[in-house]
Order: sequence, then structure tokens, then C-alpha cells
Amino acid sequence: MNLSNTKKLINNSSAVRFIITGGINTIVTYAVFFVLSFALISQISYTISYFLGILLSYVLNTVFVFRSNFSAKKLFQFPMVYLIQYVYGVITLTIITDYFSISPRIAMIFVIITSIPLTYVLSRWILTRRS
Repeated sequence: MNLSNTKKLINNSSAVRFIITGGINTIVTYAVFFVLSFALISQISYTISYFLGILLSYVLNTVFVFRSNFSAKKLFQFPMVYLIQYVYGVITLTIITDYFSISPRIAMIFVIITSIPLTYVLSRWILTRRS
């Protein structure tokens, strides 16, 4: 795939843009956590970086992924994506580890992979529907 085709794929696919922004968000929030962890306890560093990650995700998904408009309503609804993703992850992890006796370290890979489409659909629903 040449550069021109790559640009077309990125431009024409919100799913590809979603994966890219997820990677960017992960790197940025880890960097924030890393820096803060030198001055704060890890739980506070994690909490700050987690909430900044949700805010960054809202901005990147609004502007780059779904190319929609900012609104206060969407900003306040957007964290529900992560609440639902969290509940899904806890339930799925519990089922896989408790009922199938799979190691949590392996089960978490499945949880992460399967939560990506869920997060994409929920984000798209919140950010692209008419207010």
C-alpha cells in the first residue's frame, strides 16, 4: 500500500481513524501518568491521566474520527462510553476467568480486543447523533 492509498484509507474510514487516535490517546495518557508519578502517588496520577484521557478521546473523536461538532451535551455524555466499557470489561473478565478458568492476564487480551468495537460504536452514537 502506497502513501496515497494509506491517506485515502485514513480519510475514508472512521474505524481506522479511531484505532489511530486510540493509540495516540494511550501514549499521551501513559506519558501524563509517567510524569505525574514522580510527584504524586500512583492512584492520583492514574486518576488524573484517566480523566485527561477521556477528555482527549472526546476531542480526538469529535474532530478527527467522526468529524462532528463539539457540544456541552456530548461532552457530558461521552464518559458514559468508558463507564459502559468498564462494566463490560469487568463482567467479561469475570466470566472468562471464573467459568472458563483462563488466566486473567490472557483473558484481559480478549477483553481489550472485544471492547474496541463496543467503544467505537458507543462513541460514534454519542458524537454523531443529532442533539
